[in-house]
Amino acid sequence: MFLAGIMAVPVLSGTPCARGGDAVSWGGNGQSFVDWSPPVYVPVATRIWAKGIACYVETRPGSFVTRYSQPNSSLPPAPSDLGTVSDLSMGGAHALAMLPAGTVRAWGSNTYGQCNVPFGLTGVVQVSSGSYYSLALRSSGTVVAWGSNDNGCCTIPATVVGATAISAGGAHACAIVGGGVVKAWGANNVGQINVPTGLSSVVSIACGSSYTLAVKANGSVVHWGDPSVPTAPPIGLAQVLQVAAGADHALARRSDGSVVAWGSNTYGQCNVPSGLSPIVQVAAGQWFSIALGSDGTVYTWGFSITDRFCSAPIVELAASCAGNCIARLGNGKVVCWGVSTGGATAVPSDLAAVSRVCAGGASVADGGWGFSVALTTSGTVRTWGGELPNPPSGLTGVTAIAAGASHCLALRSTGSVAAWGINYYGECNVPTGLGPFSNITAGTNHSAAVRSNTAVACWGNNSSGQCTPPTGLTGVTRIVAGSLFTCALKSSGDLIAWGDNSRGQCNVPPNLGVIVQVAAGRRHVIALRSDGSIAAWGGDGYGETSIPIAAAKFIAAGYDGYGGLSFAILPDACIGDLNGDNSVNGADLGVLLGTWGNCPSFGACAADLNGDGNVTGADLGMLLGAWGLCP
Repeated sequence: MFLAGIMAVPVLSGTPCARGGDAVSWGGNGQSFVDWSPPVYVPVATRIWAKGIACYVETRPGSFVTRYSQPNSSLPPAPSDLGTVSDLSMGGAHALAMLPAGTVRAWGSNTYGQCNVPFGLTGVVQVSSGSYYSLALRSSGTVVAWGSNDNGCCTIPATVVGATAISAGGAHACAIVGGGVVKAWGANNVGQINVPTGLSSVVSIACGSSYTLAVKANGSVVHWGDPSVPTAPPIGLAQVLQVAAGADHALARRSDGSVVAWGSNTYGQCNVPSGLSPIVQVAAGQWFSIALGSDGTVYTWGFSITDRFCSAPIVELAASCAGNCIARLGNGKVVCWGVSTGGATAVPSDLAAVSRVCAGGASVADGGWGFSVALTTSGTVRTWGGELPNPPSGLTGVTAIAAGASHCLALRSTGSVAAWGINYYGECNVPTGLGPFSNITAGTNHSAAVRSNTAVACWGNNSSGQCTPPTGLTGVTRIVAGSLFTCALKSSGDLIAWGDNSRGQCNVPPNLGVIVQVAAGRRHVIALRSDGSIAAWGGDGYGETSIPIAAAKFIAAGYDGYGGLSFAILPDACIGDLNGDNSVNGADLGVLLGTWGNCPSFGACAADLNGDGNVTGADLGMLLGAWGLCP
C-alpha cells in the first residue's frame, strides 16, 4: 500500500550538508514499545556503546548516532557539541564522556547527582556509568565516584589502590588492581561482589545488572553473581579479548574476530548473525546486542533493533496499516522494522537485488497482520509475512508492485496487471479491456491504475466512493491510495483526491505548488513539492501532518493502529564535508589526501565518498564538485 510502484524522485540540486541516505519518521506511537524510525545510515563507524535500551555509535571523531530499541528511553542523544571523546560510558538514563584532556562531561538524568561531575576532576583515563551513579578512574590509579550511594557504590573500598580498569553495574562495581586482582563493592544480594577466591591475571571486566564477567590474560572468562541469570559462560570458551554484559545475556569477542553469545535469548539477543566481518568491538544492551566489524559495519540483533543501522543509503521506503515498514537500500538489499506479527519484518535470507518495495496489511487495531513485498531486478516478486498467498506462478516481467490489506498488484512491462490475495470486494478482479496501464496502487480493499489515455480505472470496495473518480479526470501520471480514498497526481503537478473525507484527507490544500510525489496513510496525505518541501493534511492527530524537516527527496506514509505515520528520505548532501564545518574546503581536501589509497580495516575512511573501499581520484572528483559552502 501507499506509493507502491513510484520511484524516488530526485528533486533537489546543489550540495546539502550531510551525507545522503538518511531517513526520518514522525507521527504515530499509539504503540509505545515500537520504534517506527527508519534504520540509520552509517557507512562507517569507529566505536560503539550500549546500555539498557539505547546505544551510541561513533561515525567519526566527535560525531555520534543515538539509537533506541524502544522509543521511551530516558537516555537522551549524545550532545551535538560533545566533540572528540577518549572514552564513553552509558548508564540507565545518563552517560559519561572522558575528554582528551582527561576531564569528564555528563548528560542525562541527574536525579541522584550522577551527572554532577566533581569540581576539578582531572587526569581521568576511564569512565563507567552505573544505573544511578558514576565512576572515574584517574591516572594515579584512584577511583572517584558520585551519584546515588544507596548500595554503597560510591564508597570506594580502601583496598582499591593502583586500579587499572573499572566497571559499573546496576548496583555494584568492580576494579582491577595490581596482579590482575579484582576488587568489588556495592550490593551483594545475589553474590555479585563475591569475587572467586584466588582470581588473578584479569585484564578486562564487565559488570552486568547483577553479575560480573572477567577476562583473564589466558583468554578464559570467569563469572560470578546472580545464579538465576543464565550468564555463566559456555564451557570451553577461550581466546576471549573482550566481554559485554547485558541484563541477562552476554557477549564475548574472540581473538579470531568471532562473537559468542549466551544467556537469555527471549528476543534473539544471542542469535549472532552469520557472515559478520571480523569483529573489533561488542556491546550489550538490556535485550539486544551490537557489534562493530573491522570494515566499520555496525551489526545489531535482539529486541527491536535488528538491522537498525545500514551501511548503504536508504533509497525507498514503504509502510502499511498493519505497522510494518520496509526500506530498500542503495546496494539492493532490504531492511524491515515496526510490527513484526506474522513475520512481516523477517526478510528472507536469500533475497537480493531488489528494485522496488511495498508493505501491506490490515490495521493492527483490527487484529490485522502485515506483509512485505519486494520486486527483484529480474522482474520477479517475493512476499513474506501475513497470510498472503505467494505470487501467481510464472509471474515475470514486473515493473511495479502495490499492496493493500490482503491483496497485491503487479504491473508488467506489457502494461497488464496481475492481482492475487483475498478478493472479498473484487479488489483482485482487474477490469478487462481498459489496459494497458502505466501506474498502480492498492488501498485497503480497492485497487486503482492509470490507463494509457491518462484516465483512472478503479475496482474493489467503493463504500466511500474511493472507486468513483471525478468525471472527466485525465492527465493523470501517478496514483496512490489510502485506506478508503484515492489520490491522483496530474502531469501539471496538480493533485486530485476522492473517497472517504472523514479527516479531511481529500481536502487538497489550494496553491500547493508543483507536486512530484504523493503518499497516503490510512487517513492522511503527504505531498512532496518540486522544491523538496512537504505539505500534509488529514490524519488522526498523532503528529503525522506536523512536518519536522525542511526538505526531502522521497516520502512514504503508514499507520500504527492508532494514528498516521509519515516518513521521508533526506536530500543528498554535502558529501565532501569531511570535518563537519558546513563547507567543503581545503581542510576537507587535506583529510582526503591524508587517507589516499586503501581504507584501513578499522576506523574506515570518511573520505571514501563513493564507498568502494578506497580513496582515489573518483572521491577527489566528488569532493571538488561539492566545493564551497553547504546550502
